[in-house]
Amino acid sequence: ELARYLFIWISMIGAAYGVKTQAHFGFELLVKKMPPRMQWMGHYLVQLCMGILVFVLVFYGLRIVTIVAFQVTPALQLPMRYVYYSLPVSGVLLAYHLFHHFLISCRLHHRPEFI
Repeated sequence: ELARYLFIWISMIGAAYGVKTQAHFGFELLVKKMPPRMQWMGHYLVQLCMGILVFVLVFYGLRIVTIVAFQVTPALQLPMRYVYYSLPVSGVLLAYHLFHHFLISCRLHHRPEFI
């Protein structure tokens, strides 16, 4: 049981680490075929979509935590909220890394050679 719950936590934190290192899934072939102006617009669109998904993850993750607040795991008798806290915690980490990369890309794309 503990291994299953730790796997959930590691998976969610691993997703945040993937965003931090920009190792997540991407459509490089499609983006490379676009003109430069469309490339950065596509990049911002992807950032926006990921931001919306992160918001949903945090919002509904917190709602789930409140729903399962008083349930306990069968074998370990741990509150289930500790398992489900992986959703909002990883969502906050994802949001931080997305925002960080968004600021970096804004600085890069506002250089004169991109406009």
